[in-house]
Amino acid sequence: MEPVGSEEPRPSEVPAFQSIKRLRRWLWGLFLTYLPGAGGLAALSLRHGVPREYEMVAPIAWMIAMAIVGIRHGYFRCPRCGKRCFKRGWFHNAWASRCLHCNVRLYWTDEELMNAVEGVPFLAGDRPAAAEQPDAADGASHRPRW
Repeated sequence: MEPVGSEEPRPSEVPAFQSIKRLRRWLWGLFLTYLPGAGGLAALSLRHGVPREYEMVAPIAWMIAMAIVGIRHGYFRCPRCGKRCFKRGWFHNAWASRCLHCNVRLYWTDEELMNAVEGVPFLAGDRPAAAEQPDAADGASHRPRW
């Protein structure tokens, strides 16, 4: 499948790409910390005299959080084509690094996203030289705070 349009992120797409990156980090964080986090909270609640019928509150809350983040991630819409990134018909791939419809890359480094916001041309693997970046004196290099 051929990529549609430019391979660089457009400035209007940067917040959406940051959002998908944030969702993926939350999903991995909740997944990797489930056993130590939920199990540890359940053990602490039992140690400190919380009644036994409440020992499953932390693991269930953790699973609900993972389900919410997983659903939001799975149904995320591509900022370029507007279709669901990880679902195409009956096929679903939550681990895809590109949109299943328009083949746009979904995960960008922070440097690539900042270059898109600032309008600095970026080639994969190259870092823009200091001379190519606008000076702070002219006010054009204001970086938004995410």
